[in-house]
Amino acid sequence: MFDTSSSRTTLVAGCGALPTGSGAGDHPETLTIVAEVDSRTHKIVDASVTATSAISQRWLKDLIVGRDLTSERDTVRLRFALDKFFVDSSRPAVVSAYLDVTERYAVHAGIIRSSEPVPEGESGST
Repeated sequence: MFDTSSSRTTLVAGCGALPTGSGAGDHPETLTIVAEVDSRTHKIVDASVTATSAISQRWLKDLIVGRDLTSERDTVRLRFALDKFFVDSSRPAVVSAYLDVTERYAVHAGIIRSSEPVPEGESGST
């Protein structure tokens, strides 16, 4: 039996709608990100992404792991990296799923996300 009193992580799932006609008939209509979050630091320690290829799954996981779900700066950096380096029709679904994860986690943890200004020249950092 899982002892929730000693758990230091929280599992959060978020979904984003994939564009219609982006694949075969058995192609899923949504993209899901499941993130394991350290409840003390609010950082993602592991993630799973329902992408269409193994390389997309790995690349997105590498981009997502380590992000602080309470940091607007981390969200801005992730979106910048996706816009610049992820050339795929599912990009809007990835962004939507990540934002869904951040919102669900904030509600669960009772956290109000503060808007942190992103210093000039740092928006390209991942």
